Amino acid sequence: MSIIIIFIIFVVSLCIISYMLSDNTSILDPDMFPEYSILVSNKDVILKELFNCISTNIWTYIDHNNILDSIIYKDIPILDIYEYTIKHNSALNVGSPSLRTFIITMNRDQLVSNSFYCKETSTMIQNIHNVQDAMFMCLEPSVRIPSHSSNRKNILRCLIPLVIPYGDSGVNIGGENIKWSTILQNKKFIIFDESYSHYMWNNTNENVYVLFIEITK
Repeated sequence: MSIIIIFIIFVVSLCIISYMLSDNTSILDPDMFPEYSILVSNKDVILKELFNCISTNIWTYIDHNNILDSIIYKDIPILDIYEYTIKHNSALNVGSPSLRTFIITMNRDQLVSNSFYCKETSTMIQNIHNVQDAMFMCLEPSVRIPSHSSNRKNILRCLIPLVIPYGDSGVNIGGENIKWSTILQNKKFIIFDESYSHYMWNNTNENVYVLFIEITK
């Protein structure tokens, strides 16, 4: 009997050590962030406003092959953000497939001209503590964001899938592939530490839409 107990203790210890060494420590328990559940529970409202935004031509182009040099990772004053978006905005699915964003909040400043199209979503986000950036993100067909990690160790990222076509699309965090469809089925969201390696992909023939939020720890 003692040998069995020792064996069980040994196996449990290995499991604990394996968990502690796993890259999946980059993914945090959504239940630790109940304030974001309001976004999930109000997804119908958010979707309605997303469709308002889809019909506009104010989606900001992001060079997904050089994501770390994009506006998402820059600390830019609000007036410069307006100037940047004017130069880089267009309708969706124009030219080569790319990553495009509909910016709601950037560096804690609300982009009022965009928020006009998603007032309720913007208000919900403004009422959540420590939101740094918030935007609708569109991965156009065949877009893959290369693996990258940020040196901003004080930032967490929340991803809420909104419109997910049938097929192969998802996010890889710390080496773990997670399909957007799986998150949708669980009626959850993903929160992770962006200093860990991560990337997204869309191997379908339709746009993928995700609510993208960055949070200051």
